[in-house]
Amino acid sequence: MNISEVIKNRTSLRVYDDRMIEDQDLEKILEAASLAPTAGNQQLYSIIVIKSQETKDKLSESCDHQPFIAKAPVLLLFVSDQKKWFDYYRLEGCKEFSEREPGLFWEAPNESDLMLSIEDTMIAAQNAVLMAESLGIGSCYIGHVIEHYEETRELFGLPDYVVPTGLLVFGYPTEKQLAREKFSHFQWEDMVCENRYREK
Repeated sequence: MNISEVIKNRTSLRVYDDRMIEDQDLEKILEAASLAPTAGNQQLYSIIVIKSQETKDKLSESCDHQPFIAKAPVLLLFVSDQKKWFDYYRLEGCKEFSEREPGLFWEAPNESDLMLSIEDTMIAAQNAVLMAESLGIGSCYIGHVIEHYEETRELFGLPDYVVPTGLLVFGYPTEKQLAREKFSHFQWEDMVCENRYREK
């Protein structure tokens, strides 16, 4: 498939057949995610690959009781991750910011830092989705991991400065799912403004 077909064909799929996703295909999906554009080449995200049935079962319940999550072969949890940079700063001898002490320092992230890392994270997630589609693997975004922030953090042992941002469910679609009519979207003309915002 060319990229235009991939984008036009991709839809959220919630029923998968019993095939497992081969390791080499999963690696292609993860590599595509890691090649996404990123602010300052910082890659402010991490990806947790979920194959454990116990963990999938828990997510199936906590994510609005959606059984298809437990039946999918692979889930990817995308987390906005600034902790890895703070760990690196400490490793290089940077200190936490103090007005009394000059020199190299780092500061805890603020809201704009979080927004930037979420942008990085979701661009990477979309790269993963498009690569999966090109391989014939269906996907579905699950937003409940951020709505149930505390529960998700506890389930995955996420420390400070690591925020669950999106869960992706992957599997091979059934024939019935492939034949399903795709939901219509607004036309691009309805979404686009020229030079400045216009009310719609």
